[in-house]
Amino acid sequence: MSDVSRTLRVVSALLAASAGGAACASRPRADTTALNGPEGDVVAGSGTAAGTYGNLPVAPILAAYWVGQPDDPAEAAGGPFIYLLSSAVTCRDLSMRGWLSRIPPETQVLELIVGTTTVGSAAAAATSAKANASEVNYLFGRASDEVRATAGTVTLTAYTKGVAVDGTMSLTFPSGSVAGGFHAVYCPGGQEESR
Repeated sequence: MSDVSRTLRVVSALLAASAGGAACASRPRADTTALNGPEGDVVAGSGTAAGTYGNLPVAPILAAYWVGQPDDPAEAAGGPFIYLLSSAVTCRDLSMRGWLSRIPPETQVLELIVGTTTVGSAAAAATSAKANASEVNYLFGRASDEVRATAGTVTLTAYTKGVAVDGTMSLTFPSGSVAGGFHAVYCPGGQEESR
């Protein structure tokens, strides 16, 4: 058997295996292009941040996600809904309604609802997200009150629809401030935080 024939047989076998075989051919297959972490979950993004939430120092960011299922995508004029978390929270964790009450209670959560997809455009902190403005809140795992940023900006430095978003932030809260950057990966089933 020639090398070409052997290669074609291997490729054919791999294609048949990846299609799930004849027994599975009728079942719809999930889009798993972004699912490459443990147990098929999305690999968490990352970030760096310094400052305080109230009188607590900002903890290291261990997960960063851009959620794909916000309550109202028009709220941010089509911009991303991003969560920066201080615990090793998974995309799968964020894909359940009411996820805030299920994550570790000490988890610091920074919610960025960014009103732009334009790289390099600073979206100023506002009382609600809209075109060219960002609603930014910090809160903690379990049911806690949101604290909204009163000044500052979020600026996207890279944006690939349905894949990832990078950016920087410099924000002031009624008590505390935070500055840093993030690389948030797209979490297709991720839900907007709700309590």
